[in-house]
Amino acid sequence: MLQVYHGYLYRVRETLFRLYLEVFSSFLALFFFLFGWKAPIIRTNLIRTGFHDSLAFRWKLFRHMAQDLLRFLGGFYGQSLSLRPSDALKYKDLQTQGGLLLVGHFHNWELLGSWLRKGGMPLIACAKPLANRHANTLLNLARKRIQLPTLTRDWPRGVMKALRAGKVVAFLWDQRPEKGDSGLFSQFLGQSVEMNRLPAFLTEKEVLTVYFGVLLPGGEVRLVALGHGPLEKSRLARRYNRILEILVSRHPDYWYGWAHRRFAPTQHNP
Repeated sequence: MLQVYHGYLYRVRETLFRLYLEVFSSFLALFFFLFGWKAPIIRTNLIRTGFHDSLAFRWKLFRHMAQDLLRFLGGFYGQSLSLRPSDALKYKDLQTQGGLLLVGHFHNWELLGSWLRKGGMPLIACAKPLANRHANTLLNLARKRIQLPTLTRDWPRGVMKALRAGKVVAFLWDQRPEKGDSGLFSQFLGQSVEMNRLPAFLTEKEVLTVYFGVLLPGGEVRLVALGHGPLEKSRLARRYNRILEILVSRHPDYWYGWAHRRFAPTQHNP
């Protein structure tokens, strides 16, 4: 009887949270939309990569951004998450052996990490602090709320220590314009990009199992094996970017990299 009651309360919570998401995400997205938030960057990124820029696309992008921000701050996705059945062995491998979990700026990677950790995975996130001190404080409070411990400094020593202790280190491996300081270059959406060298450095120094993790719209969690053992850095970056390209092609309005400077300026796209 108690289980039925708890199930009923959970369904009520889901319904109320979805209503909250619909209402408040619409207001937040409208604010982004009317004030043209990041509009020049979004337009440039879309055109450079061959995607169609339209008001309808931007509205969907802002709606999904707003929904995922509210989910993250609220510490609740709005429905149950589930692992793709065929990934059960990969999940068990990560849970028991540890390894490196690479994620993209796609949908809600923080809640993905929180869900994995609550399921018994010894996971710790790895992310640089934000430049804005107040925003960074809010971000850390939200991560604490969803029980996602995050290593923000002491790289790479702290990361290697966690890996050697059998933990899973989740790393948001973003692309950035070419500057030449990392020495790791790859192709993404037909553009030449530079990548943070930390994941490549770790796979060269440690015998690791590396996975790509993603939370798909609708609540399904997927794990894709990228390799095991010492991995050549450019090959790892190529595999990672290829998987992310497939996700972006299928769900372009859930990749939030559009709002960031991912590609080097050109004469026609400064």
